[in-house]
Amino acid sequence: MAEMISRLEKGRALMAEAQYPAALSSLMKAVNQCPCAPAAHGKDKSCNISQCTAAVQSPDSDALYNAVSGPCPCGFSWPRCTRPVHIEALDTLADCLARTNHYAAAFSTALGIIRLDPASAAGYCRVAHVIRPLSKQDQPSNDALARSLAVVLRDAKLPSAAKLRDMIKLFVKSGLHNTEKYRHSPDDLYNAVLHKMAHSLKMPESRRDPIKKFPREIVGMIFSYLDRTTLSRCTRVSKVWSHYVVSDNMLWGDIRLERPRNPGRFFGSFLNKHHQYIKSLVIDDLSDFALSESKVRMIATGLLNLERLHLGFNMKKCFPSSAATPSWGRPGFHLTKLTELSLANVDPLDLRFLLPPLLGLAGDSLEQLDLITTSNEFLFAQPIPSLTPKLKKLRLICRDTVAILSMKPLIANTPNLEQLYLDGFFLSLDRNGHLTSEEIGDWPALHSITLGAKTALAGARSSTVALRRTIPPLPSSMRRIEIACHDPSVAYNVLFTVDTYDDSTVLAPGGNESLAPAFPRLEVFRCRSAIPASLLREVVRPAAQSGTLKVLELTAEPSPSLRYDVPQALDPALVDVASPAKDWAFAASPSVHTLGLHGFNWATHHLRFDGRPFVDWLGCFPKVETLKVFPGEYPDTASLMIELVRRPGIKTIHQKALRGVEWDEARRLAKQKGVQLHHTVNPFGDIGWPIVG
Repeated sequence: MAEMISRLEKGRALMAEAQYPAALSSLMKAVNQCPCAPAAHGKDKSCNISQCTAAVQSPDSDALYNAVSGPCPCGFSWPRCTRPVHIEALDTLADCLARTNHYAAAFSTALGIIRLDPASAAGYCRVAHVIRPLSKQDQPSNDALARSLAVVLRDAKLPSAAKLRDMIKLFVKSGLHNTEKYRHSPDDLYNAVLHKMAHSLKMPESRRDPIKKFPREIVGMIFSYLDRTTLSRCTRVSKVWSHYVVSDNMLWGDIRLERPRNPGRFFGSFLNKHHQYIKSLVIDDLSDFALSESKVRMIATGLLNLERLHLGFNMKKCFPSSAATPSWGRPGFHLTKLTELSLANVDPLDLRFLLPPLLGLAGDSLEQLDLITTSNEFLFAQPIPSLTPKLKKLRLICRDTVAILSMKPLIANTPNLEQLYLDGFFLSLDRNGHLTSEEIGDWPALHSITLGAKTALAGARSSTVALRRTIPPLPSSMRRIEIACHDPSVAYNVLFTVDTYDDSTVLAPGGNESLAPAFPRLEVFRCRSAIPASLLREVVRPAAQSGTLKVLELTAEPSPSLRYDVPQALDPALVDVASPAKDWAFAASPSVHTLGLHGFNWATHHLRFDGRPFVDWLGCFPKVETLKVFPGEYPDTASLMIELVRRPGIKTIHQKALRGVEWDEARRLAKQKGVQLHHTVNPFGDIGWPIVG
């Protein structure tokens, strides 16, 4: 085999130097040295050409394959060999013969490649390459071309050279069929050349439809990775594609549109076609969708199996101010399976128009509700009317300004609430004043509460307001507490308020007057407010001791830009954390994997930043992988960040202190150490849970 390859390479080198006689001799020797020991057919090529050209003109698509698989009409048994080097040798030999104007011999040799392996595209490519020059020779320019053309036309039984052009298409068509049906190896360069020939000849066979090659299940899996806009375009490719896309129920279970244009009359027909399959409908931006009452009615009454609905309004008013609250059918007959509803960036008037009927139609199925409004007009005396008893997750956000949120009706309408997210509101229990726990009810199933950075307490800032309860006492089953606002009165109100307060009373978390562990199941605790260690101990220590605490983010210093007026026992001035490893020793736990600290300086008499206390505290958490380090706007913090990047076991660091050259150096070092270093402007950007969709 090595000698065969050597002779093949020698023949190619001689062809490059135009030494064709010597090249033919070397190539013939290379062909004859194949281990399959091919015998010579002889100089007469007519029987080979006649049999193959007759077969390729047959209406039977397998005629050529069957012909070349059998013996020659003269009785010669052609060899069968799938060795690539043998095919390459014959292909090069046919090319060399064509270059010397021996087209008849080159044609017969190319047919020999097909006989050698009819499932290989090499022979069909060479046949087309050999015939093509002859098909243009209506009047040959020399005697050698004339003789070759006459022999080929005689053996192929063709009247003129023009008919050879049709013969090229027949061989290419047969090659596409045979390689597709009988191919025993992956596509190679010859397959690509053959398909390119079919395309240049404008043959319909060149249009390969991948859908026809795969089972229906595989096609459905491929289409499932496409967005709905692309799927709609796929339906216009062909009738076959349209049938596959439209009839696959799994593709239309989850519809997500980023910023669709106004669909007009097609929206109703689309819903009618897929209404029984659509379970999730997400429209991120309705700016160009032209949402109207009729379209909302189609969604509410037409999608019988809808489970998740998200509409993003993008701060654009959709309904007229004078529009009356619509009536879309009797409750219990529509949206009976809706479990998640999200209305984002909603105009307050639109919210009043949409929310009551949607909640009325949802019946008893709604479990998650996200409402994100855009202005302070969100002043509901009863902000979430007639909520379903199954509601478990509630998110209320006012993005642009701060609005007043009355908590009493909210608590009364959500008896089974498990997760609560509030941001952008002044929390007010009741406008008539302070109420007792018996009068406001409670949330016994609550296990997660998140208060955003723009959360505050309604009324004047005073010790009385700080201790007025705005939410029910947190149950001991709490698993997640996240307080992103700087105002400590909010944190104290959520964690430590009691019905009556005396400065001599020792406060305990959750409104209890005992020091019993409050949250032994707590997994995530984040607080942007500074809390005295004596009170923080009762919140964090039970979970740290039980091993459930996994995420811990604290603040070491009060924000200097805020003025606090809180009871003496809750004064942020009491936050004096000189050594967190000692002062916060109660939080030490091997289960914590994410550790964060905000607003710390620890300078030596405020002369130079010293991050050593944080490093010492980090040693109390042996399994920490993610750090969130935000010391504040102090110089000389780069050394601390570099030390943390080098620390073994750390995989991710969030910070915003590094800039310029220091940031570039730290990033290069982090890449070497395999640490993900992030410049995170908003350290509390990942609080809560993802928006629907």
